[in-house]
Amino acid sequence: MSMTGTIDRSQQKVGPVWLTAGTQRYNLYSLMFVAFFSIGLTSFINTFQGYILIENLKIPEGDRGSVTSYLSLLQEVIMIALLGPVGALADKIGRKPIMTAGFVLIAFGFFVYPTADSLGLLFFYRIFYAVGAVCIVSMLATIQGDYPQDPSRGKLIGICGALQGMGVALAALILLRLPSVYTDMGAENAVWAGRYTLWTAASLALLVAFVAWRGLRPGVPEAGSKDEPFLVLMQKGIKSAKNPRVALAYGAAFVSRGDLVIVSSFMTLWLLQVGVSEGLSPQDASKQASGYLALVQTFALLWAPVIGIIIDKMNRVAAIIIAIVLAAIGYINIGLMDNPMAAGGIIAAGLLGMGEISGVLASQALIGQEAPNRERGSVFGTFGMFGAIGILIALAVGGQLFDLWRPSAPFLMMGIANVILLFLAIYVYVYHREPSSEVLAAARGDVTPEDEGLAVQQLSGEGASQIKSEDLAQSMTPQPEGVSSEVNPSDSETPVDKTTSEEESNDK
Repeated sequence: MSMTGTIDRSQQKVGPVWLTAGTQRYNLYSLMFVAFFSIGLTSFINTFQGYILIENLKIPEGDRGSVTSYLSLLQEVIMIALLGPVGALADKIGRKPIMTAGFVLIAFGFFVYPTADSLGLLFFYRIFYAVGAVCIVSMLATIQGDYPQDPSRGKLIGICGALQGMGVALAALILLRLPSVYTDMGAENAVWAGRYTLWTAASLALLVAFVAWRGLRPGVPEAGSKDEPFLVLMQKGIKSAKNPRVALAYGAAFVSRGDLVIVSSFMTLWLLQVGVSEGLSPQDASKQASGYLALVQTFALLWAPVIGIIIDKMNRVAAIIIAIVLAAIGYINIGLMDNPMAAGGIIAAGLLGMGEISGVLASQALIGQEAPNRERGSVFGTFGMFGAIGILIALAVGGQLFDLWRPSAPFLMMGIANVILLFLAIYVYVYHREPSSEVLAAARGDVTPEDEGLAVQQLSGEGASQIKSEDLAQSMTPQPEGVSSEVNPSDSETPVDKTTSEEESNDK
């Protein structure tokens, strides 16, 4: 089976992506703008971490891996604690305010982070950045689940993945080079050059916050979730793991997010140490590291649309297997190298980039297919929580391996983790690969018993008990323009949910 459901062609379309009811083209364009900067900005602290530790705080070389791990561990503890509640909150108040707040918070984190003159302050300032990153990461995945119809899901995730890869490459090519630029422009010293760099990133984050507030879709996409108790929404994210495909998606999030953070946290630090040991200045070593990291992300962004098309052309559990195999090859290969800049480095960068992006996109497509509409924020929050746990463990173990064994050890560790996940994916493919009947019904627009019960609860008067499921199905089916559904006179005073179009016009 390639994909679930049929396309509702009465809705709007952007390129190859068909949008869900209530989603406008400018909502998607705003999402694409936000996606471009999202991962580049939320991971830039990790990428720039080595520079701060070397120039600002003068941390000895033997301690840098551990300090990097502890800082990232703090962020991941916060993410684990908040991803579930943030996802549930999004099902109550909507995605847009949370996404906007996330970029404002990381802008503040960028501003204060380079002013720290001790590790204690550095850890304290990281908290603001971490809370902002929680909001952005959770909402980005959730909105990518909200906007496309299911047959277009892989394509949109592939497009956003390519944009995210471009954003990360931009951060590597431009932001990482800014210390040298500001030094040439007359910055007092390397510390001030680093401050100007992060303050530039803060300005970018505020710009993205403005676009998110003005352009993303307001409100909660699916009626009914606002009435769910907050704690119930949080619990539903965990209970969804009874579905084997959801459980696999959670496991894939655990591993693929660990894959990403290993690249952003340890690749730059590894190449910085290699460059400095070869006699380069920290600024020049940072420039060399940025070039290699940009190469990795270039391969990732070029591969993202390809894997997106593959995801939509085949069973999504099978797509997960392909992604895991690519990631295992990429990480094991570079984990066996002593210096990525040596011979074979370009091939290693290509395999690494393709592997890291494949796991992330395939897991998002699978969870987007399986997440129930009314609990999408909660399920995606739990999905993100498992990703954060994966990051936490990858950083904790990877940092120790980096300092005590070899700089490539974290990459080898993640390659082995992907091999282990491969066995789980094969099991799910053999026994549980097809979407459930509920997922297929939702994709076709059929009325499930839960939908019927919810609608009856929302209706008042004696007419509620007379509603038949076939009438409800007709009323929930999108009607062509100029065609109206028949309404029973006894239900003429039934309250109707407000559509998001009124909210959007007010917001505009």
